Formats: sequence, C-alpha cells, structure tokens
Amino acid sequence: MSNLTVIQEEISTDLAAAGIESILPESVKMSTFVRSAAVAMASNQALYNANRDSLVMSLIQCAKDGLVADNKEAAIVTFNTNTAPKGKPQNWVTKAQYMPMIDGVMKRARMSGQISVLSSKAVFNEDQFDYWMDENGEHINYRPMFKGGEMRLAFAFAKLLSGELIVEVMSKADVDKVRAASKTGTYGPWKDWYERMACKAVMHRLAKRLPNASEIVEMCEAGMNMEFDPRTEKEIAPLIENSIEELKSLLIDKPPEKYLPWLGVESLDDVTDAIASEKLPLLRNRKQ
Repeated sequence: MSNLTVIQEEISTDLAAAGIESILPESVKMSTFVRSAAVAMASNQALYNANRDSLVMSLIQCAKDGLVADNKEAAIVTFNTNTAPKGKPQNWVTKAQYMPMIDGVMKRARMSGQISVLSSKAVFNEDQFDYWMDENGEHINYRPMFKGGEMRLAFAFAKLLSGELIVEVMSKADVDKVRAASKTGTYGPWKDWYERMACKAVMHRLAKRLPNASEIVEMCEAGMNMEFDPRTEKEIAPLIENSIEELKSLLIDKPPEKYLPWLGVESLDDVTDAIASEKLPLLRNRKQ
C-alpha cells in the first residue's frame, strides 16, 4: 500500500467523521476532495504533521466555499502558534490554515449567477495592454506575447449579465505595496506564487464592486496577512471564523458599559453582521 493511499484513508476517515460530504456542493465529488487533500499532505510533511483538528477545520472551510485544496483553487498552509497561556512556558504547535487561491476566488464569484465573464491576469513587459474609460464605460485590450520577462501590472475584470464591464488595474508598485504590508510578504505564497498573489490582490480590489462583494472580499483577504511560515516564532491569535466573533474577541477585555452604547445594542448577542462590518474597521485601526 503506497504512502498516498494510507494518507488518503486516514484523512477520508477524519473528514467523514466531520460530516464534510454534506457540506460539499454537488459540483465537487467527495473522492476528488479527499484525494486533493491527501496529495497536499503527502507532498508536505509539515502539513501532514500539523495539528489534525486545525487541518480538518481548514478543509471544512474549503468545502464550504466549494473548492478543492489542489494549490490552484485553494491551498492548505502551515504556521507555528504558541498555545500556552500568557505567563506560561511557550508551547509551539504547527497548525493548518485554509487559503483560497485566485482560481478559487473567481470560481466562487461566478457562483453568484450575476457574472458572465470574470478573469484576472498578470501583464509582462512584452504584453500588449491598454485600459481606458469613456462615456460608454470601462474598456480593456489585452494581448499576451508569452515571452515572459518582468511583471509590470496586474488587472482583473468582470462582465455582469447586465453587460456592464468592471475593471481594476494595479501597477507592480501597487502590488508590491500590498506585499510589503503582508506579514508573509517575504515567504510562502508571495515568494512561491508572486504573479498569482498579484492577481489575487487586484481581484480583492475588484471584488468590492461585485455582487456578493463581502463574501468575495473575505476570500481574497484569507491568507494575505496570516503568519504561517513554520520557521516563524511569533505568537498568533486564534483563527476567527466570522466578523461577529472577531468583534467580540476585540471587546472581550473592555467594560460593557463603554462599548454597548457605541454598538447600539443591549448585549453582544444582539450584534448583527451589519453592525460588525461597520465597527470592525474602527477597532482594527485602534488595535494597530
């Protein structure tokens, strides 16, 4: 029995116990999903040895988005986190983290049913590219020369069923600003898949103008600033699955009489997604 077969049987059992088959959309077969996860684990020893609960949770998040962990639609990466309480001896544990890739983000965006064409590309020195606006809207003209060279910009566009064309363009300097702001800008996906991360960065900007914008923006942001390098030794906050839980985590040490009036609720249980989306940016800026 091959090592891949053994791993596939192991992860299949774990995922079945987690009920992941009921989460997967009809377009993704359970066998395909399991095999992609097994291949990722077989090719990455750190991932195979990662905390299994975090791995299963990452794959559940991947399944909810209707993606497979094939390093095209999505990747499962690893990072070190200190699980010891403050004041206690450090206890570093390798955990898994789900990260949608640009192909997966676009796949999910197309599921909205309101987009007829969606794409994001890196443009190199020899490629022909032009972007302009007039009274009829936005326009692009792109012809790749397939000669390689240095990337000079990245762009993304969406054509809605209404016929409207939405375009975003980022120069390499703009892309590098996003990379510089990322905690993982010098390793991981920014090092290994620079052009694909550039496409993800410009898709993030475009996503804010698309139907179901909040969901697509969240997918674009996943993994962009997460510390997952196994060599790092920095304390990492626990994974937070939604905006309401993140808001609660930022307010947990503050007196309720100060933040409840600000939120306009009587208790944190009354917080809605809309309230969390409005207040979170303010809290994050204060924290920084």
